[in-house]
Amino acid sequence: MRSLMISRKATDCRQCAFHSECGGMDQAQLWGCFSYCASECDPQTCQFVCPMKPLDFARRQMEVAGDHLASVKHLEVPEDCNVPCYIPRISTGGSRRDHPVESDFVALSLYDLFALKGADNYRSRFSGARDLRKKFKLKQDTKILVVANNFDRRLERFWRYHDRLNVVRNLSEFNLWGLVIPNFSFFREAPRTHSLYSRKRIEFVMKTLTSAGLPIIPHLQASVYFEKDWEYWLHFLRRYPEVRTVSAEFGTGWLQKELADRAIEKMRELSGQLGRPLHLLALAGGGVYRELRDVFETVTLVNHTPYMKAMKRQRLGLGMNWEHSPTLEGESVSAILDHNIRVYSERVSDGKPVEEIPEIYEISESYELLPLAENF
Repeated sequence: MRSLMISRKATDCRQCAFHSECGGMDQAQLWGCFSYCASECDPQTCQFVCPMKPLDFARRQMEVAGDHLASVKHLEVPEDCNVPCYIPRISTGGSRRDHPVESDFVALSLYDLFALKGADNYRSRFSGARDLRKKFKLKQDTKILVVANNFDRRLERFWRYHDRLNVVRNLSEFNLWGLVIPNFSFFREAPRTHSLYSRKRIEFVMKTLTSAGLPIIPHLQASVYFEKDWEYWLHFLRRYPEVRTVSAEFGTGWLQKELADRAIEKMRELSGQLGRPLHLLALAGGGVYRELRDVFETVTLVNHTPYMKAMKRQRLGLGMNWEHSPTLEGESVSAILDHNIRVYSERVSDGKPVEEIPEIYEISESYELLPLAENF
């Protein structure tokens, strides 16, 4: 049994007890991942999953122990259909709109579907699919994509409650086209053991949701600095040939152009080695979707820009100019929203540049794991 205590003074990844799982950093000869916080290590305040906190580390390892996908021979995936080049994300309900969104596909946030009522009652905000469509003002035949990138605090809350029967049942009742798996954070400045813990949680959630018959979309959560992450996804996609759609997010970890370029190159290598076409959902990928179209057979951009602009009474004009379009008191913004979605979609389809409102989420400085449940 490997020791839970690891010297952070070691600079060679190859000496690490977790090297076989991690694979080591690209700069393995220079430093290891523990060097990022070695000088400021404070186990009493640190929120990362780290062997320098032996008791907490052991409990976190027990929480996700096992090969969760070992018994999963087939994944439930979205039905084949003509997915558009752009899917608008709707952030809130339809109180300021007077008719359903004129879009065949709509993306909703997973965390807009559930709420924590009281100390330990995590439940759906809606009574079923009809109620959800009514309150979001969606057509009955609109296909719903649920995305899960958001504040780390919301991801952690979902992790704590996701395997409860009512949560899985509620998601099954919504008649979703697809559900993107939560992207539990891989922090570059954190010990690598935290990313390995996050990957185990991704697998755990995939098993829970696909076992309930939900059509899942794997999220390519990986570090551009660790080749082992990309080897993992290559093995995963070979193991599950039914997976035709994957997602990647460019609004936080890969927001910087240098990191986005490295991620795109890693995806290019992955796609070439896989040898079969993939469809990519590019979450907040407005700045790179044209480059991504050279990598994947088809790409769909997903963001909330046309919606947020409509809520601010801004209409998309020629040349990506947003024009102020005031409404009377109580007047609906539905016409502005439908216009924005249509024109924005046309620009994406034509390969023209588009503006994208940043989706700013919590960064690692405010990251906090929720306490373990009592049975751990």
